[in-house]
Amino acid sequence: MSLLLLAAALSQPAAAQPVCTFTLNPTARSVPASPDTVGNLSVTASASSCVRTAVTSHPDWLTISLGTTGTGNGTVGYRVDSNDTPAERTGTISIGNARFTVTQAARVCNFELSALSARVAYQSGRGNFRVTTDCRWTAVSSAPWLRLASTAAVSGNGAVDYVYDENPSTETRTATITIGARVFTVTQTGMPCTFQVTPTAIDVPAGGASGTIQVTSNCTWTAAASQTWISIAAARDTIAYQVAPNPLPQTRTGAITLAGQTVAIRQAAAVDVPLISGIANAASYVRNFAAPGAILVFKGSRLTGATLLFDGIAAPVFASSDELAWAHVPYEAAGKTTVRVVAELDGKRSAEYTLPLTPTAPGLFTQSGTGAGNAVSQNEDLTVNSPANPAARGSSIFLYATGEGVTERREDDLPHPLAPVQLFIGGVAAPVTFSGGVAGGATGLVQIRATVPQAAAPGDFVPVDLRIGGRLAQDGVTVSIR
Repeated sequence: MSLLLLAAALSQPAAAQPVCTFTLNPTARSVPASPDTVGNLSVTASASSCVRTAVTSHPDWLTISLGTTGTGNGTVGYRVDSNDTPAERTGTISIGNARFTVTQAARVCNFELSALSARVAYQSGRGNFRVTTDCRWTAVSSAPWLRLASTAAVSGNGAVDYVYDENPSTETRTATITIGARVFTVTQTGMPCTFQVTPTAIDVPAGGASGTIQVTSNCTWTAAASQTWISIAAARDTIAYQVAPNPLPQTRTGAITLAGQTVAIRQAAAVDVPLISGIANAASYVRNFAAPGAILVFKGSRLTGATLLFDGIAAPVFASSDELAWAHVPYEAAGKTTVRVVAELDGKRSAEYTLPLTPTAPGLFTQSGTGAGNAVSQNEDLTVNSPANPAARGSSIFLYATGEGVTERREDDLPHPLAPVQLFIGGVAAPVTFSGGVAGGATGLVQIRATVPQAAAPGDFVPVDLRIGGRLAQDGVTVSIR
């Protein structure tokens, strides 16, 4: 998303290219599902003047980390993110007429159970739990007295309903229900103690609820909740319970057990309620730290179309999906040390997210979109800076950042940061000749034009340090100079 925000500022007319052919070595590779895999391609061009551009077919998981553009022979570095899907996937990197194919294995199926065990009385009864997965599965019981309502195969999420027979013995017995590598254990007590609870199942709304369960018994007993979101307090003949609000977009189940009795609790899903689970600088990806005007990326759920409120002030949203949204901190937040952020959708609001604020919180945009590696930068001729296209010492170089803090508009009608801007290339001060907004660019986007110092040592990956208002941007950002 960081690169998309800069598309207008970086777009340049394509230069005419000669008719060229390229040869790659290797031409294909198979990689495991995890961990992340990195590698290099050797590119041989038919002529030294051939301009090569590397393009990935799946930039969401197959990214180019080195040598996106260049001339003649060269090397292209790539990265394959871990595959968190249950299906094999294939992607390509294209360089002119040549193709490099990556085939990545599917991940191993994982199964999550809403509960791992249930303790039930000796009388016959029934229960259930939910299975969360994106794989195909079948439930299998280990004992004839623990029977399944269905033994048919299920694809994806589902529920397991089970029935247990009366225990004719005074001894406790156990059996299991197996789903993949996960095991749900049912423990059934023996006779003769008698217990009665009312109710035996509770439906709770998404917002949570509290109440009591009546217990009739001739034995001593203790109670336990199967999930941390269920809290209980037991008295002589009652159990007081409280169920916390459900922040998840799916129904969840739990249970309260006592002396073999199970009170099943089923809580409705949070419907159309947005959730903010994390906030980071959209350039540096530094979390939980921002400044007025800073472009931020929000992680959560149900964020598509949501309004982001900072202490009640709506911030324009640049883009959003169900799990991600991009917006900038309103400049009205200047002077505050914290701001409360809320996502609002169709009149429903998420829980408040407290975000610390400082006068400036700079972050440099990078070509990888991860906050590290080659900076999003241009040489004096407005071509993209890279190891294959380094900037000359003494020439101008353009970089892009956010988190500049309070701005003022000047005669060019562009916002300029009030805080001083300093840039260091290879540890040497690079005189800043311009720092301000980009015409037609997003609010909070800052262009920095500086002169590459003559004293800087040349290299493909020369470190860049940016300070705005004395605060340093993230480490690990580089440019190429000669």
